[in-house]
Amino acid sequence: MKHDVYWTILPNVNKPKSIFQDPVKPQANAPCPVVSDYCQRTRFLNSPYHLEIEPDWFYEHKSKSYHFEGFKYSSNDVRTEHIWNDSGIIDTGVDMWYDYFKAQFQYIMPYVFISESPINMSLIGLQKNETKSELDDLLYIEAVLEISKMARALSSAWAFQSMKDVKATFLKGQPHMKLVFSEQVRLHKFTSTPLFEKWLSENSGLVHHQKGTKRVFDTISKRRPRKMFAEIKDNIEYSET
Repeated sequence: MKHDVYWTILPNVNKPKSIFQDPVKPQANAPCPVVSDYCQRTRFLNSPYHLEIEPDWFYEHKSKSYHFEGFKYSSNDVRTEHIWNDSGIIDTGVDMWYDYFKAQFQYIMPYVFISESPINMSLIGLQKNETKSELDDLLYIEAVLEISKMARALSSAWAFQSMKDVKATFLKGQPHMKLVFSEQVRLHKFTSTPLFEKWLSENSGLVHHQKGTKRVFDTISKRRPRKMFAEIKDNIEYSET
């Protein structure tokens, strides 16, 4: 049995929605039911534009220590002044880093996935042979979302594993991250609706809190408009075959 999962692009994203490709279902590489099941539960999201990013560290001789100065970044596709914003690349506060010497950032992917079924969606990093992007020095910070309880934009969180002479290159159109659902799914692209946007707006600032957010998931779920999914189903653009 496949569960229905509905997805859209954030309504107010400040980049052209057309650059964000549809999720891609992987091909099964082995004639095995376990492999087939995994493929039915997995989707890739591709990078919407070229991006080069590297951490900038300053060595202070007085204290004999390194200090993080921010990130250097550029793109062949997007003008520099439009890269760093709420729908592009954002900094992760140093106080949130798991290691002070491993600079972290988030690459915003403004997809939203929701489901009526109680399933989870894991955000997972790629194996080296799954993308041509040059990400060898990056650690992908994985996460699990309860997409039946809340709606939020995705972000891929990364941490450089060294300070000096490192740079990551995301290539446009190459696999960027993997979505793995807890059950087999069929995806449906929908046009954002008023009830969905109302529910989304109530949850939008939650990602800026450091702790205690999981405790409010049940409250968010209870406040979901009763007819929201009916409205979404009336606004499906197309579905996976």
